[in-house]
Amino acid sequence: MTGICGPAEIKKSWLTSLTSMTYPPKFLLHRYVVLINFFCAIKHLQVAFESSSIGLPHHTLHQKIEAIRAAGFQGIELSFPDLLSYAKLHFGRKDIKEEDYETLSEAAKAVQLLCSKERKDAFDRPQGWIKIMEAAGINMLQLAYDNWCWSTHAPTSKDVWKIVRWADRPNIGLCLDTFQTAGGRIEIIGLSRDNEERGVIVTPENLTRRYRASLDQLAQTVPSDKIYFFQISDAYNVNSRPLSEREEGGVRPRGRWSHESRPLPYDGGCLPISEVVTAVLATGFKGWVSVEVFDGKFDEKYGEDLGKFAQKAAYKRLFKEAEENLSK
Repeated sequence: MTGICGPAEIKKSWLTSLTSMTYPPKFLLHRYVVLINFFCAIKHLQVAFESSSIGLPHHTLHQKIEAIRAAGFQGIELSFPDLLSYAKLHFGRKDIKEEDYETLSEAAKAVQLLCSKERKDAFDRPQGWIKIMEAAGINMLQLAYDNWCWSTHAPTSKDVWKIVRWADRPNIGLCLDTFQTAGGRIEIIGLSRDNEERGVIVTPENLTRRYRASLDQLAQTVPSDKIYFFQISDAYNVNSRPLSEREEGGVRPRGRWSHESRPLPYDGGCLPISEVVTAVLATGFKGWVSVEVFDGKFDEKYGEDLGKFAQKAAYKRLFKEAEENLSK
């Protein structure tokens, strides 16, 4: 990941410009700390691609891994459907069940060979899942709590951070997500009814102000070592893919938006995701970053070209934009 931060002289010019400004000493010190955290963090970031986010149903896990590796990613976030599909293909059996942990453990070993490195993912499953993890070379179990922006009880990162602190366990932390964070504040006609019913005045100005305040709070209060995983994606403007206001199949409008309208960064989306990246990296986060997208236009835009899709995942551009945000 060398080179993402930009040339050393650019960093030096930023620091020089900071020292030339007439800021109070306390503020200047805070800016130094934030910049140092950012530069240290970005050098150690490892970026993964969520395996179910790339390709079409007929693409094999091997094809996905090869496209992801060729695009320069350091790992994959292995989804259970892909593991199950791989097991059926690898063993030539269509009758492998989700609870067949013995067979799935053997399949996980084969996936490890495909990837040529240990997986450090955490699966929130009972003993059968733990066995799969051990077979895949995972030596640590961590529970990463991911907020869903359409959920009832914990729709924001602030909500799940409260739960993680309440649990107070050394292996329970956060899974932060650009969509779940930015998608929770974006103004969408028909999706803000819950706020209106609670008497909250929903305006673009209010949403933007609360959104930025929440990101500032995240950067200042969440320790970097309690962020276990960071997922990045964008979202199409809902007005271009209208959603009804009612639940369908038990899924709320924002849930359906999440499931089918999340493209790669800079690939047609509309969310202010670079601000989320800026806030997370300002904590000093040095863990895994995973590209997790669910693009209903994949076939239309990329068809069979997995390599083009993986190359399009412009995470370096996203990090660069976050870096520029910090320098402002």
